[in-house]
Amino acid sequence: MLEALRANSGLLGGEQSGHIIYLKDHVTGDGLAAALLLCDALQGRTLAEAAAVLPRYPQAKENVRVATKTLSDALVEEISRVNAELDGNGRILVRPSGTEPVVRVLAEAESPQKAQELCARISALVTRELG
Repeated sequence: MLEALRANSGLLGGEQSGHIIYLKDHVTGDGLAAALLLCDALQGRTLAEAAAVLPRYPQAKENVRVATKTLSDALVEEISRVNAELDGNGRILVRPSGTEPVVRVLAEAESPQKAQELCARISALVTRELG
């Protein structure tokens, strides 16, 4: 996540696991700092009110064992194509693990079936491209 933030000039990044990095003042995950930033961002609203603006989609996840964790051009192009096809009604996230020889695939879509289908499709491509 730190590499992605730096590569994209990002300031705030997080993972589903709850790991959050805020580069303004830190370069490591810090749960207490994340909690304080959240309290400040709420600005008097409840957490439910703040989260209500985010669409929630069913998810499907898979960790794909690979020989190399460098994403191929064909893989990146297909991910971009599928994300464009979803047109904001879901997304595909693919990233190499920082600690294991796997590439993590997350698909979100309007139905659990569509999320599973997309996850399986991209996971199969990861297996073909990265072995």
